[in-house]
Amino acid sequence: MATVRIPHPVFTYIPPVLRGNTIYFVASSEGEVPYVVRGRLTPAR
Repeated sequence: MATVRIPHPVFTYIPPVLRGNTIYFVASSEGEVPYVVRGRLTPAR
C-alpha cells in the first residue's frame, strides 16, 4: 500500500478506477470544475 497526495479535492461519490497499474479518479479545481486525474502505480525507488 501507498499514500497518494494530490493538490485538489477528490470526488468521493465517483469511485476511483484501477486498470492494471493505472488509476483514474475525478478531482475538482478551485472553481469546482471536475477533471479526470490519471496516475501510474510503480514500485518505490
